[in-house]
Amino acid sequence: MEGKMKTLVFEQITDSRFDADIEQLLQERWAAIMTLLGDMDGVHVSYDEVRKLTFTEPENYEQCRRQFFVRKDNKKTTWNDIYKAIDSVKPVPYKFVEGTWITIPCNLDNYIKR
Repeated sequence: MEGKMKTLVFEQITDSRFDADIEQLLQERWAAIMTLLGDMDGVHVSYDEVRKLTFTEPENYEQCRRQFFVRKDNKKTTWNDIYKAIDSVKPVPYKFVEGTWITIPCNLDNYIKR
């Protein structure tokens, strides 16, 4: 599926200063977001790989981050519906970008632990 349209971009971040198992927590958030948005009519989600960052100043800590890209192809589902779903997992800042979107199919069964 290709086309030029508005895409919502946001990032989920977990931080070792606040949570113990940041990789698992990010995986749980990813699974919840994918399930919630996957149930919405006309909503398409893509995401990048998990990035693990290590900081040494002013203290030692790590973060895991994953960026999400969301678009919708109808007016039945509103952006507010999408915001509410994401915010129910963990509120984040949002921005919109415009450009070409390419969907790469993936099998969620490989990622979601049941």
